[in-house]
Amino acid sequence: MLKFYDREKEIALLSNTEQKSLETAQMTFVVGRRRIGKPTLYFFIEKKE
Repeated sequence: MLKFYDREKEIALLSNTEQKSLETAQMTFVVGRRRIGKPTLYFFIEKKE
């Protein structure tokens, strides 16, 4: 896992997404400039059956 500093809220969000991925497909993008704490973007596509 990537190391994030002073990003407790974001780490919690990533952990929550990881837990959700055990039941349904999840995709998370981490974007931002190099060497700066990264904000997160959550993108979900539901599979229609």
